[in-house]
Amino acid sequence: TSSLLEGNFPRYENVMPDACDTAVLVPTEELMQAVRRVSLLASDRYGRVVKVALSDGKLDLSSKTEMGEAQETLNIEYSGPELSIGFNARYLMDYLTVVGSPVVKMELNPSKQSDDDRKLEAGDKPGQFKPEPDEAVDYRYIVMPMHL
Repeated sequence: TSSLLEGNFPRYENVMPDACDTAVLVPTEELMQAVRRVSLLASDRYGRVVKVALSDGKLDLSSKTEMGEAQETLNIEYSGPELSIGFNARYLMDYLTVVGSPVVKMELNPSKQSDDDRKLEAGDKPGQFKPEPDEAVDYRYIVMPMHL
């Protein structure tokens, strides 16, 4: 049996970005393993937030709780402004375990300047993840950011 849902389905098109300012390619397996390790010390109380920070030539993942801190660094090709955003580690792992491509494209849209003029924060704009090369499968995974 099934039942019809009442009400209107949310307008998901409003959440999906038309274009992204920042895009980086990251090896899927390396990113998945790094998120898994860093999330071990992410607090359940705040939704297991993992901070993702981009800077010249690297992607830093970090988390902290009252028990300690975890940090991982991946070497990537990136030369834009410094950028940081927080994601729920479980949502990242859900995507990375099933994407099926050796590389993923992570696309971010900075929306606000941080206290330091050289750094950007993603704010409330979603992150978009796609398999790479994208001609193999055409889909995208949207993850809403979490406050750090």
